[in-house]
Amino acid sequence: MNSVRFFSKRVLVFVLLAVWISSVYASAGDRPEAGVVVAVRGKVLAENPSAETRRLVMKAPVYVKDTVKTGQGKVQFKFNDNTLITLGYNTVMVIEEYLYKPDDKESAMKTRVEEGAFRIMGGSITRIAPKNFKTEVPCATIGVRGSMYAGVVEGDVLSLVFQGGRSIYVANQAGRVDITRPGFGTVVRGLALAPEKSRKFRKEELSDIEGKLAAVEKRQTRPGKQARKPKKRAGVKNGARPAPLAGSVKRPSRDVKTGDMTSTVSDKIAEEKRRTLESAAASPAEQKIIGWLRESGSAAFRSRGVPSSGAFIYDGRMKLDDPETTGESGAFYFLVDFKTGRFIGTDDDPESSDIIHNGFVFGEVTDQAALVNVHALGPCGGIGGEKDSDWPDGPTVPNDPSNPDSPRLPGIYVSSGSGVFGHFYGLDRQSLGLAVEGWDVNVKDQSVQVPWSSIMTAQKGSEVSGPAPGGRERWEGFYFGLAEDMDQPDQNRRVFFNSSSEDFSLVLDHDNATVSGSMSGTDLYNSENALQSLKIGGDRDTSVLFRDSRMLAFLGGDGVVRTSSGASALKPHGNFLVMSDKEKMSDYTSWGYWEATYKDPGTSADYHIHVPGSMWIGGKRTPEHAVADLMAAGFQGTYQGGAAGVMLDGPGAAMALKNGETRLNVDFDPAAASPVSGTLTFDSAVLDVTSLSGALNSRGFEAMITGTSRSKVNGAFFGSGAAGVGGNFSAEMPDGVQYHGIFAGDR
Repeated sequence: MNSVRFFSKRVLVFVLLAVWISSVYASAGDRPEAGVVVAVRGKVLAENPSAETRRLVMKAPVYVKDTVKTGQGKVQFKFNDNTLITLGYNTVMVIEEYLYKPDDKESAMKTRVEEGAFRIMGGSITRIAPKNFKTEVPCATIGVRGSMYAGVVEGDVLSLVFQGGRSIYVANQAGRVDITRPGFGTVVRGLALAPEKSRKFRKEELSDIEGKLAAVEKRQTRPGKQARKPKKRAGVKNGARPAPLAGSVKRPSRDVKTGDMTSTVSDKIAEEKRRTLESAAASPAEQKIIGWLRESGSAAFRSRGVPSSGAFIYDGRMKLDDPETTGESGAFYFLVDFKTGRFIGTDDDPESSDIIHNGFVFGEVTDQAALVNVHALGPCGGIGGEKDSDWPDGPTVPNDPSNPDSPRLPGIYVSSGSGVFGHFYGLDRQSLGLAVEGWDVNVKDQSVQVPWSSIMTAQKGSEVSGPAPGGRERWEGFYFGLAEDMDQPDQNRRVFFNSSSEDFSLVLDHDNATVSGSMSGTDLYNSENALQSLKIGGDRDTSVLFRDSRMLAFLGGDGVVRTSSGASALKPHGNFLVMSDKEKMSDYTSWGYWEATYKDPGTSADYHIHVPGSMWIGGKRTPEHAVADLMAAGFQGTYQGGAAGVMLDGPGAAMALKNGETRLNVDFDPAAASPVSGTLTFDSAVLDVTSLSGALNSRGFEAMITGTSRSKVNGAFFGSGAAGVGGNFSAEMPDGVQYHGIFAGDR
């Protein structure tokens, strides 16, 4: 009987517990799930709008409109866009708004911290919709642009430090301050008082914030239970602590949790010892990295290894390592793919309109978390006695080899020496540092080189979502390249151009993260001038591929520039191809820029093919049988997308064409009188496209531009079922104005 009663009571308890659990989780109602708990210590509660509470445990969901109260616990959340939020003791935060859809600019996140300590590392929303990502506190609003920051709210006072990324701002009704340098912050002392001017936080201020986030509560004995006494060991007096056995490894205490909250007192001591030893043994280059990481409040001890998968964006800054230069020279970010062991670093200037302004570094990530085999490439700031119209701040001095200030471009960084060092830092690779040495190389006389060095540091930001691609794929496409004599850029210009997509081919090896290929073509105005089998990339020293979003490759090859007088190779530096970071012109193609320097085989003149007068577009070309099927069916379609290029107005500089749009009507019927027609529209010109009967086949099409002295349009189809189109174009008007460019569109 007693057993029956006991069983009945137990069943009743389980039923009540199940009802309570179901009611708590049902209380989320139609509130969307925003994220999950990835680390927790102590008792942390979440309260819904109906004032019902539930305890947060590992992997528990959090919802929009939840109010999180940490009390004597602390917690870390990972949101659906990979935003990470850490809350310290006695912190109250409300998830006011959360909406995330990949690549949707309507995505938004708004949190409100009413009191306590917090750290926020922005995810994808800070990149696709930074204006919609905000943190509110009683005295101000914090806005971001792909950044990490930490702060403490005590009453109406906010202390906030910027820890990495692009920038943040703090604003209220009395004023606003922008913060762009890691380790700098502000204090707001009330809603009616403007945020204080951005300044570098003192070590004690940084320690105070970090202490409130990372402090570990001492283990408490449960009420009514005696604390366990330590066992005595032979030869050890009561209360004394035995010395560790030789070769033994100290195990973490049992109250260590998952996530980034793994700091017990012994862990901290061990890491501090490791940090001290490494700092003492560090090279001068690493000592500078460590110093800057510590100034910004970032982890400054070496990571021990890297994961075998995952890709992340690291946001940071770069500064020249020059006694005559103070402060950082600009924002910098890294794309790191741990699966392939590759990284790419590049400028991230919000004022820059495109990647053509950027310099790049790329290299390898070792199993020991080091960054090695670093290479670099980058564009020139102008040529001859002119400026690039798309780079108004470029130099205007003549290209004089004896003048170090003459137009130049970055060379390759050295791969050894005390001034070169790269590594990840922190328990979870929270930051990285890279010190590099290199040269600025004179475009014309490449024996003239100006050495320089720089330091780059960055903090882990959002994780790149989606599965990592694998295998190899072949791309084809089109290009144009404006080659100019450096001594007289307005004379003897050449426009290299390919008519068949096979003459621009790329092989993307996702498993090795490399790019290889070749490009061939002729000068539109003199077919005796040609590029023949110019080599693109080839291995990990000459190329790098990051998913489908970034591609860098050096260009080279012997005898690739040909004239009637002979052939020559490219010069050693200034030859590369990059993928643009602007919006794609179509869903089925990618595009970018390329540069090359060479000495003409016939005249010995120094030539430079440069941005913005050199572009390419490519993708996976539609199989011929699929296009043939559309031709047999007499299919018709309209393609819309983007376009880009340059305008040459007589002897003047090449002017970039702006706001290009493509609209082409394609009639696949072999008997169509004009199979391709439409417009390529820019701010400064509208180019009307037409074609003759028979100009379309299973490999692509040819067309012309009306009202011109001469013109040429080449295109091919991309994607499944010819869902996309892409190509190049050239037109010379009766008044001598020339247009050259690329186009693409989706059906």
